[in-house]
Amino acid sequence: MQVSTGGVHNLGYHVVRCPKYRRPVLTGPVATRFDELIRAKCDERGRQVIVLEVMPDHGASAATVRRYIDTQYERPWRKGQPS
Repeated sequence: MQVSTGGVHNLGYHVVRCPKYRRPVLTGPVATRFDELIRAKCDERGRQVIVLEVMPDHGASAATVRRYIDTQYERPWRKGQPS
């Protein structure tokens, strides 16, 4: 929960990243690097990672965001990073 002058809110994103054709490539050092990149980008942007799961064929994450950030400004950093 986050408190602001306008009230209390809890806003978050659930993002799933899949390799083309869901090939099982997220294993071993690739999975570790994927985890590091997602956490580093969330830290850089001031997001709190709630859960981060890396499966062989996809990665799923949930992170909180601040209410006053518009989603149009969030999309570019999610779309190009970490590819």
